[in-house]
Amino acid sequence: MSTTLQLKCLIEGEAIVFPVTAVRNKKPEVFNLKEFIQSKRALDRLKDVGPHTLELWKPKDSNPIAAEPDDTLIERIQLLGHDLSEFADKLDPSSTVFSIFPTQPPREYIHIIVKVPRTTTISPSAPNESNASSVSSISEPDSCFLAIHQSFWQLGEDIFVRRRVQIPDSLSSELNNNSETLELVVVDLPEGSQNAFTIEVPKLLVVPIYETFWDILRYEDQCWQALLQPPRFSHPCHATIVTGQPGVGKSVFLIYVLLRRLVNGMTTIYCDSGEYVHIFDHTGVRRLTLSDGSRIPELDNNSECCALINLRDMLKLVPQVFYPRIRKGRVVVATRPSKEHWSTFSDEHPARICCMPTWKWGPLYFASLLYACKDLNTFDLDHCEALRSAYSVFRGIPRSCFWSLDPVVLKIQKAEIKNALDSMFLDDFTHAITGQSAFNPNTSYRLVRVEPVDTEWLTTRTEIKSNYVAELIFERLRILTKARFSNKLMEYLANPDAHGPAGILFEQAAHYSIRKGLTLTMTPLPSGTTLDVLIPSIPADKNEISRFYSLSLQTRSGSRNVHPDYINLYMTPKSKIEASLDSLFISSTYVTYLFQVTVSRCHPISFHGLNTVFNKLPARARKEVRFVFIIPAKGPSGEDYEGIQTVQNIEAARNADADTVKRFKQLPQYVCRLDMNKIGWV
Repeated sequence: MSTTLQLKCLIEGEAIVFPVTAVRNKKPEVFNLKEFIQSKRALDRLKDVGPHTLELWKPKDSNPIAAEPDDTLIERIQLLGHDLSEFADKLDPSSTVFSIFPTQPPREYIHIIVKVPRTTTISPSAPNESNASSVSSISEPDSCFLAIHQSFWQLGEDIFVRRRVQIPDSLSSELNNNSETLELVVVDLPEGSQNAFTIEVPKLLVVPIYETFWDILRYEDQCWQALLQPPRFSHPCHATIVTGQPGVGKSVFLIYVLLRRLVNGMTTIYCDSGEYVHIFDHTGVRRLTLSDGSRIPELDNNSECCALINLRDMLKLVPQVFYPRIRKGRVVVATRPSKEHWSTFSDEHPARICCMPTWKWGPLYFASLLYACKDLNTFDLDHCEALRSAYSVFRGIPRSCFWSLDPVVLKIQKAEIKNALDSMFLDDFTHAITGQSAFNPNTSYRLVRVEPVDTEWLTTRTEIKSNYVAELIFERLRILTKARFSNKLMEYLANPDAHGPAGILFEQAAHYSIRKGLTLTMTPLPSGTTLDVLIPSIPADKNEISRFYSLSLQTRSGSRNVHPDYINLYMTPKSKIEASLDSLFISSTYVTYLFQVTVSRCHPISFHGLNTVFNKLPARARKEVRFVFIIPAKGPSGEDYEGIQTVQNIEAARNADADTVKRFKQLPQYVCRLDMNKIGWV
């Protein structure tokens, strides 16, 4: 006798088959099954639907309905009859499920059809242009959407104008002849259209990642067109889900996709509300109000049509109208990385998932000028330093950085980070960042960021948001664990999924211990005689200058000498914009040590980062430079930590100056093993 039943369910009018489990000794009545079904689909189709209002029907044994292939499911059911009573039996709510299914029914068939009471009935037929009765009211759009259509429809991509901005490098407080010039497209939205979207975008900057993701969407469009004969409605290119860190610019990217499609005369549907959509085509733009059972003929019948859906606080789930696989058009969804927002859609509807990365310094600086309405040709030192301050906290998350240009907002956001950390147990944080448990969605993205790790933009990693946040976590961990800190760090190193966070926390531990004063024993790579270097403790009056934004160390402008305040001072950047510099030390004998703290076995040196540092060093500080990798002394089991053992490569772009690359390759490299057990953490 079966104690559990696996039942395949289908909501009338859908092609989405989903399973529910009935347990003999746990509320096996039909009315309980209604509750299970409602909870299974409570995030989408059955949201706000009372379980008691559902009708459950069992297909007659004489008319079994195969669950596969699902792309013909609606048509096959239509052939059985236009009313459920013609081919199914309505279940009595008081009956037990096990009296209806004494044994496990064949798993390849539909077992339960769910009828949802509604005012508008979903047409069971395949969508076509004659099913206008299933479309809700169409009305005139707001004037802002009309302005967008008039300003962009079929005008061609020549209307996109490129602008140039000089980008201050990471260690400079002013522009100079060596500053990078960035040329990007700036799109001016027509007057009166700024309020068309959920975010105010007077000017839209097309950052490089937008171009990359646009190319991905166009490729998916081409793949979809190639699959239409015969239809392949279960192929992932039928939909694309763009995820990424909250505030990384996914909503603005969708606006860019909309404008790019409009200038090419492509029918497009834009949706950021569960109540209506806007349809852009050759006839103009119109607003379609959605109701239960609505269909969008343009999307159902036009394979070149694409729906752009912006999930946000006011629209947490993909509206049901976009679910059916039988539609011919594609769907692009922009959403947070939290799967609860899109898992139901992707489970029932194959989709390609791409994670958008955070921004690099150059595009972030360019966009910040537009956000703050600054003149693109005028360098504003105060603005640059305000952005650097925000960048040190939020890295390349544009929304957080731009909001924090206001010092009051920056203070508020820092308080929110502290509150998020205070509300989370460190073990829970560790389990979450290593993927062993879920993050608290209300606090997690104040502490971490999500980044893609491959060129397909699919695989992601969760990182501590910034050095600022890492230092707060380190301090909390140090105070709570005290002498056990090194053991806790070893736990993280022992977990392959925690190597990223472990490396960041080890870096903070290294800075903390060296700042207290320490003799570092350095071993030349690949071998040689060790070298002991004493790093003095940092006096209180130099604590502030030891943490720098701009690497300005000369005694005066243009001087070859290092200012005395920076001699024998261990220095760390507040904002790590450039790679290859975690800290810096210039001895009294003018030997410069560039430190890279790492737990990796391989850590190539960035030519661009190294070159940026060299260009900012006074001439005397460039005479003798040593590159030092700081690694843990011991591994998780007390063994010697493997880490860096050979000379590391210099990663240089093709256009890098060959003589400079050669000079950097001749820099002596050392490894320094830092024993966490010999450091006082109190």
